[in-house]
Amino acid sequence: MILTLLSVILIGAAIYCRAVFVANRRTSPYVGPIHSPTPPTNLHAASETLTVLTWNIGYGALGKDADSIVDKGRSMRALSSKDITLAAQRIAQRLAGQSADLICLQESANAGFLTRGVGLRDTIEAALSNRQNLFWADMKSVLVPQYLKIEHGMSVHARVNIKSCEAVLFPKDSTYFFGGLTKHYGSLINRISIGETGRDWVVFNIHLSAFDPDIRTRMGQLEKLLQLAQHEYDQGHCVVIAGDWNMRLTATDPGQHTGVPEKLQVINFPENSLNEGWSFALDTKTPTVRSLNAPYVAGKNATAIIDGFVCSPNVVVKSVSTADLGFVDTDHHPVTGCFQAST
Repeated sequence: MILTLLSVILIGAAIYCRAVFVANRRTSPYVGPIHSPTPPTNLHAASETLTVLTWNIGYGALGKDADSIVDKGRSMRALSSKDITLAAQRIAQRLAGQSADLICLQESANAGFLTRGVGLRDTIEAALSNRQNLFWADMKSVLVPQYLKIEHGMSVHARVNIKSCEAVLFPKDSTYFFGGLTKHYGSLINRISIGETGRDWVVFNIHLSAFDPDIRTRMGQLEKLLQLAQHEYDQGHCVVIAGDWNMRLTATDPGQHTGVPEKLQVINFPENSLNEGWSFALDTKTPTVRSLNAPYVAGKNATAIIDGFVCSPNVVVKSVSTADLGFVDTDHHPVTGCFQAST
């Protein structure tokens, strides 16, 4: 009787594990309009000048004391829940002090396994309650208990009125995490009216693949992104692409840049991919990412510039700066750009 019961339990467990594996491999994220459940009423209209901040916040768990198994490190969850809670609070506090019209975040996260139950997204949205907060999950587990749940994605936080936000997918990365979970790379496309001009700011919040084995996926993602951006420009809109490109955006080496581990396969951005008149907006003095093969020690970890902006020909770059935070709370640094619409 006991053996029969054990057999039934084992068979049931095997069926459940198989179902979880298959379901997570087949799950695709929602694409389409993204809405804010309770947008604030104090949002103002955008002018011909727009300030945008982009930051990959590493789900609050990739601060200076962290390494990661996906980057030749040893840890799956290097930091404690206390460390992640403090990081989430500091990230939220820093963002609350920013005056940028639009904040574009990558690797935000709901409470789950990799955040040790800390709700990074909730912490940030509480600190930015005076902004329009939009979130899109690009990596989400299904059929698992709460403590194993993973729900990460991109978010946008606006002081200006976003008249529409749409999630789009890029070509799928064939890499699976934990044996069956897929991260779906894409963009949040934000439309913001420029006064009464009839034109829009169209701001793409993007995150491209980092671990595609032959790099073809990343190039396909870039091709689709630039096609979408060109279409918006052809309609007369002012386009800013902001985010984590997972490509070196500049060949400039300010000294502390030492390349990146082969595992990351960070390639140089193919500049001939940009159509005539399109341009980068970068701070070439400060690295934006560090390697996660070991906890951060200045001068020892690899660093590079992979976060920043690309602008359409009718956008003038007024300023760009990267805040050097010593990678205290995440493996990326925030980059802020100020842009002027032109004819």
